[in-house]
Amino acid sequence: MSTVDRNAVFMHLKILFGKLPQSGYICVRGIGEKGTDGEGVFRDDKFINLADPIIPADEVLRHVERWSEHGRASFIVPAILSSDRGTSENVREFRSVVVDLDSGDIDAKHAFLAKTMGEPTAVVMSGGVVDGMLKRHLYWTLVDPCKDIPEVVRLRDDLARKSGGDMQFGLGVEGNPFGRAHQPVRIAGSIHGKDGIAKSVTINVDPMAEVYGIDLLKGRISQAKNHDGTEASTPAEGLFAPEKRELDLTEKVFEGSDDEKNRWSQFTRVCGHYLHVARRGDMSLADAFQAVLGWMDANMVPPWPLQRAEREWHAVMNRDILNHGAFPEPMKPMVAGGEGLEVWAAHRWSMSEKPKRQFIVDKLILAGKHQLMVAEGGAGKTFLCLDLAIKVASHTDGDEHEWCGGKVLKGGTVVILTTEDDKDELHIRLHDIDAEKRREKAGDRLIILPTINSGGAFAIVETDAKTGEAKPSRRWAEFFSLLKRLPDLTLVIVDTLNSTLHGEENSATVINEFVRVASQVCGELGAALLLTHHIRKQGEEPIRGVEDMKSSIRGSSALPAAFRSVIGIWHCADYDRRLPTMGIPPKRGLLWKMAVVKANNPEMFDGEKTLLRTPSGLLIDVTEHDGFSVVNIGERHAWLALAIERASAEGHPYSIEGKNAKSGLYRRRNELPPVLKQIGPSEFQHLIDDLLLGRVISACAAKGGKDKKWLDIPSGPIAMDEEGAELNHGAYQPPRWTDWSYDKDAGTCTRL
Repeated sequence: MSTVDRNAVFMHLKILFGKLPQSGYICVRGIGEKGTDGEGVFRDDKFINLADPIIPADEVLRHVERWSEHGRASFIVPAILSSDRGTSENVREFRSVVVDLDSGDIDAKHAFLAKTMGEPTAVVMSGGVVDGMLKRHLYWTLVDPCKDIPEVVRLRDDLARKSGGDMQFGLGVEGNPFGRAHQPVRIAGSIHGKDGIAKSVTINVDPMAEVYGIDLLKGRISQAKNHDGTEASTPAEGLFAPEKRELDLTEKVFEGSDDEKNRWSQFTRVCGHYLHVARRGDMSLADAFQAVLGWMDANMVPPWPLQRAEREWHAVMNRDILNHGAFPEPMKPMVAGGEGLEVWAAHRWSMSEKPKRQFIVDKLILAGKHQLMVAEGGAGKTFLCLDLAIKVASHTDGDEHEWCGGKVLKGGTVVILTTEDDKDELHIRLHDIDAEKRREKAGDRLIILPTINSGGAFAIVETDAKTGEAKPSRRWAEFFSLLKRLPDLTLVIVDTLNSTLHGEENSATVINEFVRVASQVCGELGAALLLTHHIRKQGEEPIRGVEDMKSSIRGSSALPAAFRSVIGIWHCADYDRRLPTMGIPPKRGLLWKMAVVKANNPEMFDGEKTLLRTPSGLLIDVTEHDGFSVVNIGERHAWLALAIERASAEGHPYSIEGKNAKSGLYRRRNELPPVLKQIGPSEFQHLIDDLLLGRVISACAAKGGKDKKWLDIPSGPIAMDEEGAELNHGAYQPPRWTDWSYDKDAGTCTRL
């Protein structure tokens, strides 16, 4: 490939932007050229943050050189963007006006515009040729930046319409004043490489050229006739407005066609036609797209690659959804093919194999089901969602990643729709929790969409103004159509439920409407759906267990009932005694509890997990290190049985009496093994009851008494003395507990 002309790159950037602002973004894009192996496949968007301590021109040049080295074309959006998203709505300001002359008598059109508008500030020869004439972009640099985006788009539309230029720089579609504001242009100094033939994209700048006020340009083009001398027609209202000429679905359309009948405009009109047919209910969206592809193969010369057609189809469809709402779902028959209900007879199902429930995270996150994760304030729901997404999106066979103590079993594409944090905050959190940079391994399988940076939060459901029926909102329908395009979609996370709800969370009707629409992620796309939610305001009493957590879920009781399972996370009320067993000084906010508080199947995790906040803010499972965790109850049973056996053998048994009894376990806890010294009186009672029920220990009477209040093992001296043993009351010198150790397999403590 030819060498990139760095001076031309820098000159083009100066024409496009003049003096760059201190904030905003520039979008540059690498695209696979027609007739190369990257056609319809390669597209690489890079966003340059003008607030970063870099030289933007050098960053643009770096990408241009990289793409050119691999035979890819280099483009740039000729506008300053408000955030790192290349959409028309995201265009913040223009510092130049452009028209693309790519068909017909290009030289004559150029001369017409120079005479009508004034000599362009610069002309970029894009590398293409029509009838021996070079295709080109003409630029008029503005005196001042223009932030009235619709105004510039209308001006570009007039320029293209009256000069016979490319209408892709015009208004675009109905109801969208921003039109094709984000339409990119080739970067001067880069390489035009269609069909594998490398040509330089050059730029000519008139040293005497003016810069222009936008009102002057508008006034000149508004008074002009068309380039061929005909009277100017009124600009079209949009792609779906009534057509001035009937759409002929058999008419051929060729690359480089003049006037409005070029491949892009005709493809868009055909899409609009079949989308209208789909809206009438005469065909499904899938069939509509196949009809468009059939038209393209038969009438577009040459046809676009499939990837290009898919991209343009979805762009038109998403705009139609924004303008007119979601497409009606075709009614699915209860029984296909005219069969009777007998096809659903249970005996026709497999009688030998029972389907297995599938998990993304073992016993915690079900595959293909809708679930709710409810957390107390400050728990770090978003951190947990990001961690889950990273591990699922980067998962491959053989990986041993865990999430909250559960093994990650399944990988695939993950999408997070988050409403509370912007991109910068999410970037910081990702950096902190993903030191291994598994994001790189995940690649395009990890998608995080912060609504703050993409149009704001939206309700998933909206009410039809005419019928009162709850239906998918336009924004959700657009988002859902984008989800459909993702390969291997495995998990969708919505953070949070409340910010996407269309009504009161205390209304069972609202909740059921919401879940019916949102759960189509599972029913139609086959992916799991996880929504985050909050608890209601707490009183003075903290959450102490699963039942407390379940009753603390904010909103209608229909909310947990509507989901296949609900995970609850709450602050550990007795952190002050649990943390020391892990060698950590007590501190509020470090220790949390987690449980599946509602499940529709017995395979979900049963019990409580202990989670510890790491310096990055992420919660990790430390249940095995929590001396008071239920999973460690066996160890406490073993040590308590040993302590009871040794005290009884020395004639100083413990009594079964309560907290204030001198011979009770609580008053004499300084004698006990270290793992038992932080236990409270009520927990001692639970442990004793467990051991008594399991007949590991016995309650015995002293000599001369009938009250069986003394504790011993069944084979101990007090338990074996039928007449009642002589006892010494109170404390004694306990053994060195370091001489024993807990045998997890045997479930007992043995002497070393």
